[in-house]
Amino acid sequence: MSCQAIHCHVYNSLSSQYFFLSAIYADPYLDAIRQILWDELILFSQALPAIPWLVGRDFNDIRSPSERSDGASISKESLSFHDKLNAAELHDIPSSGLVGIQAPEVNNRRRPFKFFNFWIKNEKFLDIVKQVWETNQVQEMVQVEHDQVQKVTTLQLVEESFYRQKSRIKWLQEGDNNTTYFYKVVKVRRGKSVIKELYTKDNKRLTTVLSMENEAVRFYQELFGTVDSNCTEASNSWLKDLFNFQLPVDMANSLIHPVIEEEIKVVVFSSPGNRSPGPYGFTAEFYKATWSIVGDLVVKAIKEFFSSGQLLKEVNSTIISLVPKIQNPTKMTEFRSLACCNLFYKFITKILANRFKKCLPLFISRSQCAFVEGRLMVENVLLAQEIVKHYHKQCLSPKCALKIDLMKAFDSVSWDFIFQILLSLGIPSQFVNLVKACVTTPKFSVVFNGNLCGYFSGEKGVRQGDPLSPYIFVVCMEVLSRMLNKVAEEGKFAYHPKCKNVQLTHLCFADDLMIFTDGSLASLNAIDAILMHFYKVSSLRVNYVKSELFCCGLSTSHTQLLAEKFGFKISTLPVRYLGVPLITGKLAKKDLRPLVSKITEIMSSWAAKHLSFAGRLQLISSVIQGITNSWCFVFILPKGIIKEVEKICGAFLWNNETCSARGAKVSWLHVCSVWVAWVQENLLKGRSFWSINIPSDASWGWRKILKLRPLARGLIQHIPRTGQNTYLWHDNWHPAGPLLEVYGNSIVHDSRIPSQAKLASVISGRFWNWPPARSPQLVEIQIPLFDIHPREGENDLVIWLTSPSGSFQTG
Repeated sequence: MSCQAIHCHVYNSLSSQYFFLSAIYADPYLDAIRQILWDELILFSQALPAIPWLVGRDFNDIRSPSERSDGASISKESLSFHDKLNAAELHDIPSSGLVGIQAPEVNNRRRPFKFFNFWIKNEKFLDIVKQVWETNQVQEMVQVEHDQVQKVTTLQLVEESFYRQKSRIKWLQEGDNNTTYFYKVVKVRRGKSVIKELYTKDNKRLTTVLSMENEAVRFYQELFGTVDSNCTEASNSWLKDLFNFQLPVDMANSLIHPVIEEEIKVVVFSSPGNRSPGPYGFTAEFYKATWSIVGDLVVKAIKEFFSSGQLLKEVNSTIISLVPKIQNPTKMTEFRSLACCNLFYKFITKILANRFKKCLPLFISRSQCAFVEGRLMVENVLLAQEIVKHYHKQCLSPKCALKIDLMKAFDSVSWDFIFQILLSLGIPSQFVNLVKACVTTPKFSVVFNGNLCGYFSGEKGVRQGDPLSPYIFVVCMEVLSRMLNKVAEEGKFAYHPKCKNVQLTHLCFADDLMIFTDGSLASLNAIDAILMHFYKVSSLRVNYVKSELFCCGLSTSHTQLLAEKFGFKISTLPVRYLGVPLITGKLAKKDLRPLVSKITEIMSSWAAKHLSFAGRLQLISSVIQGITNSWCFVFILPKGIIKEVEKICGAFLWNNETCSARGAKVSWLHVCSVWVAWVQENLLKGRSFWSINIPSDASWGWRKILKLRPLARGLIQHIPRTGQNTYLWHDNWHPAGPLLEVYGNSIVHDSRIPSQAKLASVISGRFWNWPPARSPQLVEIQIPLFDIHPREGENDLVIWLTSPSGSFQTG
């Protein structure tokens, strides 16, 4: 006992087990006194025998910004608090409801079968599979397999493989002996994922296993199994008129050509080994390891589906996995559903998806970036930053941005709507029927605290977890994109300032939608009518509670009128958009605190304490750098943040703490990037990127990009073809270097060629066509051109000189 802690040795008569219980109240005023408590707890932890330790506490400290009532950023002291928890091997288990002791319900139901990848390491594994595959006595052989598995579970490598899969850690490679770490992660995940109570939509509290399972099943039966009676069928003629597109014959034929064994094998062997296997329980590693035994039958079964269009209901059985949106969820609306489809089913839909996604660039609008080859999410973010860059200023032209949230988007989309769109685009009916067989025949069960509940059909929606679903959803959202663009072209709602010339009305990434307009009542009326029309035909409804309205240059009364009339919530920037903050001015350190907090949270997990040095290095190089790079795609991080992240990584690596010490350049007209179009139209305005001055009103991001030009210029080289995409005087295409930089402004005057001229102005087909040389410098420029040969019909190339492939890549 001490002035801040009481320690007890407790016997639990229900489980016949001992455990230690510590009651903590840390000093609320002085860090020095709290440090004495932590020294005591760390020593106590190290001296504990191998029995559980439960701490009931008030440490008078916080772990994350969400624990503060003012939502302020996490401090250095809070980072230290992470380390203290880590050092004492303490893990925060969420609590719910009233404090009390309740005897656990006994659950004797059998959990669903799951194939564990560590079984493959059994030397008799293939023999067992071969015997089972060739006999009808399945139950007998399964028992044999079970007996053999029991014998090998004591092997260290097997144990690690098992916990690796259970912990869902993807970034550690074979060979790093971290069984303890994986085991700890499994225990933590299991503790966090247990749902102890639920509240119904009538706010009734449920605590028994059966009542909570029934509520989960009821919720998803209602979500998936009820067609919205307010929706009407979209006519085929309306859709054809809206798209004004028919799939070319060669692309249509590519969708329905017979499936071949190699196509199937590529899909199987490219599947991640540790992904959720679905109700059947067999992982991709099983199929890969046993391909010599089961491969022929797998190929035969998949070919049979593509020829018959029939799918066994067992193949399309799906487990709904509950993923919490918040800590300690107590309502079904606070979970995100993830469909765990059978892996064999996913082989089929992956083949369909691989074929279908090649068609998307032909008709998906530039404002959609998700799941379309050659388009980047980062461009949506960069463009959104440019559009809202002055929203924090007053007395500007009126404008507004709408951040639209679609209610349960993937789960709600109408099946009839999907198939009508596909047929109106000229997708072969044979392919549409294959898609229909996959989308309309699932049977769902909900996994609740590890047990399967219910078995029911769906009537709408596409499953998140089905490889085909993202591409189908993008096609559905294209209807909304075209509706918005059409109404804007008809003048029924006004464009946002600077958006008319590039015909930009919105940005869309899957179900993340932002709409831009002038903020007038007429424009908002038109947008609201479009959203309602889209809901009527698609069943995709706007969630007005979560949708936000950002205004600039509008009076307070007008803004309030818009909010009241249309039901949008008035908000101010910054706001989180596609995982990063959408800011209006200079990027501040506080805007990047979520990045630092995320990194600290991962490293401060006390389970990570059990990683070896090599394991910690792998964690930093893959997971942490991956998180940081996702932000670096959008922002040029301030030096202070970079140093802070480096400091955290260095401390974690060495001290296991977090605080103590060649690519083608495609014309922007064809690149399918609305961000590139925006830059060309509003920022470059026909000038070379290398020659423009930094505007006084440049956004923070564009200003940073322009300031990096001196560093990047010597690393970029242009290889001329037609010269249409290369600036004659500014780009680095000549052996001597950028001509304006080498010879000065006088060379432009002597040549009588404009300073912003393209290289194409001195090219005629496959030959150079320079005007007569009027100076020795112009003669000097033209002599090396005998070895440089233009090409007709080809785009100029841009080479990143430090890359062996010539293409730019991030680390």
